[in-house]
Parts: sequence; structure tokens; C-alpha cells
Amino acid sequence: GFSDTHEYPEPTHGQFINSLTYDDSDEQGLNPTSVADDRDFYDKNDNDVMWVDSEALVDNARHRILVKVQRLKMPVEIPDVALVASTAGGNGQGLAVEVDPAYTGSIPEGGADAWYTGLIGKGINKGDGIELKPVPPGDDPFSEKVPDALIGLLKQMAMNSDPGAPYDSTYFDDSDGEAVVSAFLCDSSKAPGSIVYFETTVPSGSEIQIGGNTDMGSPEKPVVLVVDARNATNPIIDWRGTSAFYGVLIVIGDVLLRGTNDIFGCVLSNGAVENKGGPGVKYNGDYIRRVNELHTLSVAMVPNSWEEYTIAPP
Repeated sequence: GFSDTHEYPEPTHGQFINSLTYDDSDEQGLNPTSVADDRDFYDKNDNDVMWVDSEALVDNARHRILVKVQRLKMPVEIPDVALVASTAGGNGQGLAVEVDPAYTGSIPEGGADAWYTGLIGKGINKGDGIELKPVPPGDDPFSEKVPDALIGLLKQMAMNSDPGAPYDSTYFDDSDGEAVVSAFLCDSSKAPGSIVYFETTVPSGSEIQIGGNTDMGSPEKPVVLVVDARNATNPIIDWRGTSAFYGVLIVIGDVLLRGTNDIFGCVLSNGAVENKGGPGVKYNGDYIRRVNELHTLSVAMVPNSWEEYTIAPP
């Protein structure tokens, strides 16, 4: 407590200050309420607006202040697709692109899109709910779906993040190395919900190994991993191990999938996406939407929503 009882006097009744946040849900007619059973302590109607309902002691009188606040989200707009690649395919049965069996949400009309300009080996082995979208060679579906502005925003968000020691941010480069990136992604106490950006300039034809044996992200908190090898020559992102990946994988470079680590969410690459093992792409629109909704820019007061009352003592 406070030792200065003059500055912070003991309340004559009730707590010195009390504050609640609850939804502006339809049960209250979008108005604040004093009925505890009518309060929903989460954004029940998904409109990013909540009431802040506070009481405090001022000059021995109890005051109630209500204000409506709105969450402003970062403008992250990951496209609702399963796959974007220049060329796609693989050995064996080809590159499996399917809908996640655990996904029960809506699928875009006609199916979740898989965009590509050409096929490798056995091509794409598509499951139900997937729509193949071949485009003419020379077209660039990646730049259309993943504009430079989105890549720049994700990089800035990673650089400004603070996941806690021993990591200064979720932006990594060659001074950190691929092993540190993989270790962070497999850290279940820090990685879920993160935007991870790895900028690398590997030598020509070198493989950047990303993988592990612990799940990366989670269904509740999917991750975004951007591997930016645009300044490398013929880079190959070697995705391996047994870790399931929940979220969005964005690669500027080629992607080589092997091991048994399926990617649940989507894969967006400006190069080839090739399967040389067991992994596949399992579309899950929930993870894409959660990534788009997860990050808050600020919270602002809704204009003309301030209300203040004096409460009679009991």
C-alpha cells in the first residue's frame, strides 16, 4: 500500500479505484451496464470496441467514469490462399496441397487458391477444397499477392518487437544464423504469435536450413516467418525436421520441403516450392485470419463516448 495516507487516503467505502472492461454487445443495446450478468469480458461481437467502466474516490465522493475504446489493428493483410509459387511440385506423389482436416471454417468460393506459373516433377497433388490457379510464364503472382509494402511492414514489426531475453527482437540476419532462427521458432514460450523476419545473403546455391523437432507456433497463436533472401544468389530454403508449422511461411527465394513437418496455414514464395519428402501444405484460413487480426497498433477513445456520474454512498 501507500505510506502517504494524506495523498492516498483510505476510502470511506469501496475500493480506492476499480476498473472493468467489457463488450458493447447487443445484449446491452450497445450501452454500458451495471448488471454483472450482462457483461461479456471479451470482444463478443468482434467489432474491436469495448467499454472501460471505472469507479474512483474523489473528495470522499464516489465517481463512475465510462468510456468506449476501439482497438486499431496493424494493417497486415495476408492473402487468403493456400499456395503462391513460381513453380511447384515434387517427387513421389508431388507436392500435397490440401485443406487442414482440423479446419472447419469457410473456404473461398471454388476452393482455396494455389497459384503457380509452372510445375516440377509430379506437380501438385491437390486435395478437396483446393483450386489450382496456373498463370502464364512471366506473370508474377507473388508480387500481386504479397506486395513490397506488406513485406516492409512485416520487417518493421519484427524489428520493433521485444520477445524478451536472450532475443532483442524477432528480426534476424546472417550474424544470428539459421540455427538461432530455428531455435526461436521452436521456443514455445516466445515464438507463438510472433512475426519472425530472417534476412540472409547466402552464397550461390547454398541451403538455408530451417527446422526442428518442436512445433512452431500454435493453432491459437500462429506465426509468420519471412525468409528474405532477395540479396542472395539462387538461394534454397531447406525446410526439414519434424516440427509442425502453424501460420504463414513467406519466402523470397526457393523452398525445398523435406522431413515430416507439414505447414498448416499457407506458403507464399516468389520462387519454387518443391517437395522432396513428406511435408505438404495444409490450408487453414483461421490461421491466416488470426495473423491478420493479432497485432494491435493502438487503442483509441471512441469520440463522444465519455460519461461521468457521481454515485451515492451506500
